[in-house]
Amino acid sequence: MAAVAPATHAADPTGQAVVRLVNQERAERGLTVLAIAAPVVRAARGHSVDMGRRDYFSHATLGSGARVQQRVMRQRPGPVRWLGETIGWGSGSMGTARGIVDSWMDSPVHRRTLLDRRFRAIGVGTWRGAFQGYPGVTVFTVNLAG
Repeated sequence: MAAVAPATHAADPTGQAVVRLVNQERAERGLTVLAIAAPVVRAARGHSVDMGRRDYFSHATLGSGARVQQRVMRQRPGPVRWLGETIGWGSGSMGTARGIVDSWMDSPVHRRTLLDRRFRAIGVGTWRGAFQGYPGVTVFTVNLAG
């Protein structure tokens, strides 16, 4: 899987910040810093946009039931053995990169996913708007590949 420069997230500064914060958490623990991979970014962005526009929150795509494996592989990332996904949403401070990453790191399941040694690549997608009856929400998808 080819890594790309951080500019891949240039149109999404919140996504860029999530990558920086996740990599900071990993580096503090002596783990490999994740490279941004364009196919993984596309899958993550697509899922966040889909959840936001269709107002649902799930690892399974509404209607098709597609999961991270199908969404990422459709983007032709090259050889991949391991895939993972973390999703979240929030408004106010929870709608920021810092707020959501802190929340994930406080959750044993999410922390374990983000710090998994098998992962080498990351892609983050965000969507902003009214969601689940709340205004000003950011929906986050982090896809990880190794």
